[in-house]
Amino acid sequence: MMSTRRCTFRGACLAAALGWAYPAAAQDPDPVDAAADATGSSETEAKPAPSQEDVKRAASHFERGLQLYNDAEYRLALIEFERAYQLVPNYRVKYNIAQVSIQIGRYAHALRALEAYLEEGGDQISSERRTQVEADLKMLAGRTARVAVTSNVEGAEILLDDSVVAQTPLSAPLLIDAGEHRITVRQRGYQPRTEGVTLAGGDEVEIGIELVPVKKTEPVVIVKEVPNQRQAGPGFDRGVEKDEFPYATVAWVTTGVLAAGAVASGVIGLTHKRELDNLAVPDPDQDENVRDDMDDAQKKAQTWFLVSDILTGTAVVAGAVSLYLTLSGSGSTETAPSAGQSKPIRLQAGVGMNQLWLKGQF
Repeated sequence: MMSTRRCTFRGACLAAALGWAYPAAAQDPDPVDAAADATGSSETEAKPAPSQEDVKRAASHFERGLQLYNDAEYRLALIEFERAYQLVPNYRVKYNIAQVSIQIGRYAHALRALEAYLEEGGDQISSERRTQVEADLKMLAGRTARVAVTSNVEGAEILLDDSVVAQTPLSAPLLIDAGEHRITVRQRGYQPRTEGVTLAGGDEVEIGIELVPVKKTEPVVIVKEVPNQRQAGPGFDRGVEKDEFPYATVAWVTTGVLAAGAVASGVIGLTHKRELDNLAVPDPDQDENVRDDMDDAQKKAQTWFLVSDILTGTAVVAGAVSLYLTLSGSGSTETAPSAGQSKPIRLQAGVGMNQLWLKGQF
């Protein structure tokens, strides 16, 4: 059966090849008549006649298709035959396209090619060839199905197995190979929808696919609160966000510096006191230079001890202030507590004659 089909196919190819060669070799001064002879078309058709260059290119593609078919490269042969038909639409090539499509299982493609072959060839097709084509059409009808796709959206794309094949609404049902397929309908502004379908040979199916509009989401508005830069003062609401100066931190740093200074001054004073003790001797008639050194050491010791005492007192006051600022939460002016709030802590510090004092209310 396959050898018979191959023989018949090559016979059709030979007839078509003669059609290609005629206009290229004759160099007829009127390319319209030459093209009409080659394609079997009449002068009354409105299609423009192919140029001599197109005829040569078409013949080249056609001959390459023959060679590929003989090498069993059916998919490549189909491409060459279709390219030849695009350049010079000779109806005979439609028969070749159909036979190669059958070889690779593209039955719907083959059926459409044979229908075009009969329509374009008309009376030029012999009765024997027409009988054979009708037998092929009957065989292909058992391997194809027709699907009518409807949708609620006009102008939507219809995809068969991810390839666009038509738009809604369809003028005629889709001719599809029998088997399992995916049919998708999509349109901008709608959610695409895909339906799976299993088709048997000769099926005529209608599929309705309703598209749902894409919901428009409200724009997202991001509001960023800018903190109030004002410092707290009398009558200022402390519940409002604000950037406060770090009074407590500065106070504690100051306290630490003063305390360190007091310790350093005390150490220096002890050093001069130790020096004075080393110079002290019980003899009242001691050397005058030694007395001067003792007086100098005594003055230095007293001076540094005084500095240490002052720094110590100042550090205590600074520590009290730091403690107050830390416990009160900020350096801002105290405000009256609201209902349900505890009474604020109050601290007072001072320096008096030979005394330091700290008073607080909790």
